[in-house]
Amino acid sequence: MYAVASIANQNFVTGFIKMELDEKNIVTQEETGEKAPIDEVEDRVEATMKKLKGEAKKNVADGLQDEELAEEGQRLQKEAERELGTKEN
Repeated sequence: MYAVASIANQNFVTGFIKMELDEKNIVTQEETGEKAPIDEVEDRVEATMKKLKGEAKKNVADGLQDEELAEEGQRLQKEAERELGTKEN
């Protein structure tokens, strides 16, 4: 690997690569509205946990014969499945 060093408008090979970033051409994820991969994973984990919580509530409600709790569990499951479905697309 070689780099070019500029001294008084003269180029010399130095054995290293000189890299420069043009800060005018840098676009951040925030500017593009793109989510960072870690944020996408966190959203999926939260939706999965919500789904599991809904399943657990539904199972407990079925055992207790609590219709209101069963409905809440089903609502959480459906909400989580919608969230997971939108994240996969």
